[in-house]
Amino acid sequence: MGHKRKDTIVLGLALFSIFFGAGNLIFPPYIGILTGKNYMYALIGFFITGIFLPHMGLVVVSVLGGTLGDLTDRVSRNFTKVLGSLIMLSLGPFLAVPRTAATAFEMALVPNFGKINPLIFSIIYFVIVWILAINSNSVVDKVGKILTPILLLFLGLLIIKGIANPISSFSPSYTNQNFYTGFSTGYQTMDALGSILTGFLMLTFLDSKKYTEKKDRMEISVKASILSGILILFIYGGLIRLGAYTGTIFTPSDEKTYIMTEISKLILGSFSKIALGLCITFACFTTATGLTSIVGEYFQNLSNGKIKYKVIVTLVCVSGIIFSAFGVEGIIKIAVPILSILYPVVIVLILLGAFSKILPDRIYQGATIFTLIFSIIDVANKSFPNIKLLEKIVSTIPLGKYGFVWVIPSIVGGILFSFIKMDKILEKEDKSPI
Repeated sequence: MGHKRKDTIVLGLALFSIFFGAGNLIFPPYIGILTGKNYMYALIGFFITGIFLPHMGLVVVSVLGGTLGDLTDRVSRNFTKVLGSLIMLSLGPFLAVPRTAATAFEMALVPNFGKINPLIFSIIYFVIVWILAINSNSVVDKVGKILTPILLLFLGLLIIKGIANPISSFSPSYTNQNFYTGFSTGYQTMDALGSILTGFLMLTFLDSKKYTEKKDRMEISVKASILSGILILFIYGGLIRLGAYTGTIFTPSDEKTYIMTEISKLILGSFSKIALGLCITFACFTTATGLTSIVGEYFQNLSNGKIKYKVIVTLVCVSGIIFSAFGVEGIIKIAVPILSILYPVVIVLILLGAFSKILPDRIYQGATIFTLIFSIIDVANKSFPNIKLLEKIVSTIPLGKYGFVWVIPSIVGGILFSFIKMDKILEKEDKSPI
């Protein structure tokens, strides 16, 4: 096997490990339970936000230059700093990284050892994450070569046996919005957010392997993304189907970590507690390590080296210890409104980035601003249902009743701004001291 092919496989497996983390493991079975026999519609929605858009984002950013600014500076440089920081705070210290620790605790420790002090576990967990992340040049190799094959082996066995011998019949459908259920639940993976920032880790890997030719770097990046996407589709589809074939064993009120643990036990027997515990631990460590590394690189670059990588990694790990105390369900509740605002904006930017050569900056600006405004309105309406004005706005917008309040406004905003001269306004903004 040539070095290029080997490096492509290693990078592809590493991307799979980073994208497919704790959130990815607990949500698909839950989607299957919610949608029952209609799970295919939900899978399509989850595929879009959990597989297609993240990998599309990865490729788009690679083509544009490999950094977030290459995608978002078309809106404004200040916007790039704000959006990048918000995404990094979500992926790092406040949501994704703490959730990996909470998931590992609830699915690996509690089922096998009963009641254990979660604080002690979190401290040990994040000390290990700190050690793995502190040397960013070797993170990808560690993730791809050591941890991912173990994760794939267990999940493959679980899915194949579960599909061959279903544990029950279809579960009843608890929703009439099957596609949107999958689409919106995909927000919780945060993979599209991570995809437009993964360039830091990818470029570090390519540099460490001495790839300097643009053609080679692009070829490895694209093929690695395709490999990662295929693996994730197999896992997502399999886990959603397992959830759909649980009859009345579970209900949507059951905790997501409990559902995954029990499905594994019903399919593979009691030994799966240990096997799943190991699998979950590896998934969580690979995700936490990769995200912590990305966050460290980002804020070090943003501060022009004034804040050192080791300091940022340390802060992320300390914050992870604190926020993991909320537990998986608590962190998910915190994440819903945040991701419901960030995710649509990122989706629009990825789609615009694919056509960046033919679209003027004003379309970027209009589509992004309108998406942001109406995403905030949608979240406000769900958070404060008694405000009739918000409800009226949402119900009036086409596709609003299906959950896609921001789609039509983003198109309208892009069209409107294409006729507005924003250049001077944004030029002044970008000269501000932020």
